[in-house]
Formats: sequence, C-alpha cells, structure tokens
Amino acid sequence: MQHEKFILKPGDLPPHQPVCEHVIVGRSKAARELRQMIELAAMANYPVLLTGPVGSGKDSAARALQSASRLHDRGFTVLNCAQMSNEDLSAALSDPNLTGVRYIDGIESLAPDLQLQLIKRIDQDTISGHRKSRTIASTHTCLTSMVSDGSFDKNLYYRLSLLTIPVPALRHRRDDIPVLVNHFLMQLDHDKRFKPDKAALDLLMQQPWRGNIKELRNVVARGALFHPGRPVGFERMSALTNMGHPNRRTGRRSISKAAPTEDLPESFDLKAHLDQEEARFLRHALDRCDGVVKQAADLSGLRRTTFVEKMRRHGISRTSRE
Repeated sequence: MQHEKFILKPGDLPPHQPVCEHVIVGRSKAARELRQMIELAAMANYPVLLTGPVGSGKDSAARALQSASRLHDRGFTVLNCAQMSNEDLSAALSDPNLTGVRYIDGIESLAPDLQLQLIKRIDQDTISGHRKSRTIASTHTCLTSMVSDGSFDKNLYYRLSLLTIPVPALRHRRDDIPVLVNHFLMQLDHDKRFKPDKAALDLLMQQPWRGNIKELRNVVARGALFHPGRPVGFERMSALTNMGHPNRRTGRRSISKAAPTEDLPESFDLKAHLDQEEARFLRHALDRCDGVVKQAADLSGLRRTTFVEKMRRHGISRTSRE
C-alpha cells in the first residue's frame, strides 16, 4: 500500500464536525487541538497511530475517535500486546466477525509474526469498499528507531502511520487539571466525592505528572478513599500526591489571603503528617482487599514491591486493622 504519510495538524478540520468533549475532557488549547485532530481522522477509514507518553490518555483518544466515526455503533475491541498471549492476539486479528474498532495498545510489543498478520488484516480492511472494521494502534516508544534496528516491521509502520495523532502529556495541558479532577469526581458515588479547595488545585497544577492523566486519576481515587465527602486543602492534597513518590518534595504553598486553609496547630510537622496519612492509606487499602497485598498494591497504584517496603517501614502486617 503506497501512500504519503502525514501527521494531523490543528486547522485541517472542516467546520461543523462532531465534538467529542465527553471523552476528551478539557478546555486548554492542547485539548481542543487533540479533539480537532481526532474528528478529522474520524472522517477517514485509514488506520491511526496514537503516540504519547504513558498515561496520557491514548485509550480515551481511541474511544473518542470511534464515537466520532461511522463505526460508533459497532464494537470496540482492546488488544493489549503486553498482557495478551500471542495465541489470543492471533485469534483476534484473524477473526472475520470482529467488527468495529480494533484498538491495539502497545503496538511496539507485538511479536514479529503477528506484525505480518496485522499487515494482512489492515490490507483486507482496505480492499473492502464498505469496511466494517478499523485498526487504531498506540505506542509510547519511537517506532522509527525500532524500524531502524529491525525490531519493528517497516511495512506495518508505513500503514499505521498514515494518520498519526500525538496525544499531549498532562504537563502540556495544565489548565485542564481542575476540569479533569471535577470530571473524575463526578464519576464517583456522591458520598465519595471530596472537596478540593483552591490551594489544593493549585498544588495539583504544580506537579510534574510523569504518570500523566492516569497518575492524576490515582490521586483522585486516593482522595475518595481517605476523605470521602470532606474538604481537602493543601496539606491533605500534599499527602495524596506524595504517596508512591517518597523522594518527591512537597510543593511550595503560595501565600494568599484568599486561599482557604485547614485548621492546624501552631507547630505542624508535615513529614510526620505525611507518614501518618501514608500508613492510614496502606491499612485502608489492605482492609478493602482483605489483606491481599497484590490487590491492595494495584488499588493504590503502586508496585507490589514498593507497597511491601512501605508496609515494613510502617510496621504494618497483612492482617493489620489498626
């Protein structure tokens, strides 16, 4: 299949196209441009390659693309190359009854023989004038480097990269953080929604967010776990954001008369407070998971080894109910 690859750019979209704001949340320039590129790609039936760092929301972008396309009423099948067996991936790629969007997450991990199989699948989709399926792939790595060293098939890359959509990191759309926090809170049961104040939201906007939107969602989940229905200010939000990042320094609090504050004693030991909150968080997670460490670590957004090390540091056993 011969074509000239192009990367979608803001401004390419004709007017009066559908908007996918219910999936790609945010009012920042980066969010608006991402929606615009998705809506443009939705008008065609070519494969799409979504690029961007881990946790940036490539899966949401894929779902937004489907919702804006003519395949919106068909299936959305996720094929995770890092988690599924080669046998299951092969069966899904060769299934003629699998219609709708075929979302291949982590395409860089697809085995070489399955890369060849995917080329055939894409070509079969392209031949049909009334296609019922479409391939969307995502990666957080540089596929051109993998093509250069021979670990990724160049013909597959050419097919996938016909339409390339870069999904921005959260640090490039910081203005969306308050909107995203509210969006995640609205997905919770009403009695689980905590109430971050301005100082707490300002702190969130100062974070590096190396885990991007997934990391922000984890912080909101922790808040719902620890402070359901309660106000969350700077100190509590500091504790929530520092869990899982023991070496991260607490953000500096800007002094503002208008900023709401929590009642604190005159002498306040922030490190001791963070340690206390972290220990409470670990115990709560273990309680929720009946003492199963692996499940508690997954619920907390931590690696199991990190979770166990924190348990040792705080003197917590699997059956601790303190």
